[in-house]
Amino acid sequence: MKRAISATFFGLGSLVGIAGCAIYPTAVYTVGANDSRQEVLGISLVFLFLFPTCILALRFRLLAGCMMLLVPCFFIYSSFAQRAFMVNVRHFPQPPIDSKQIIGTFHLTWPYIVLGGFAILTSALKWPAVVRWPSSFTLLKRYTPE
Repeated sequence: MKRAISATFFGLGSLVGIAGCAIYPTAVYTVGANDSRQEVLGISLVFLFLFPTCILALRFRLLAGCMMLLVPCFFIYSSFAQRAFMVNVRHFPQPPIDSKQIIGTFHLTWPYIVLGGFAILTSALKWPAVVRWPSSFTLLKRYTPE
C-alpha cells in the first residue's frame, strides 16, 4: 500500500515535470538582456528539475526530497537577485518588496514543496522504496559459477 501511494505521488510529479519540460522553451524564449544569470538558472531549475528528481525519488527518497526543497529556495534567491540586477545594473526603479511578492514566487514551486516534503516525511517514517534494485552482492552470489 505504501509503495502504491509513493508511486502515485511521484508518478503524478513526473507528469507535471514532463509538462514543465514541454513549457520550458516558451519560458526561456523571452530571455534577454534584462535577465540575470541567476534568474535564468532559477527558471531552468523550476521547469527542468522536477522530472529527474521524481525518478530519483523512486529509489533514493531522502536525497530527492532534499534536492526538491532546494529548488524553491534557489528560486526565491534568484528573484531577489533579479531585482538587484534591475536596480543596480539596468537602473530601472523597482517597487518595494512585500509579502505578496514573496508568496507569489511559490506558484511555480508548489510541486517541489509538496513532493519534497512527502519524500522527506516518508523517508523518516521508513517507507519502502518504490523500486528495489538488486544489490551487487546478490548478483555476484546468484551468477557465480560453481
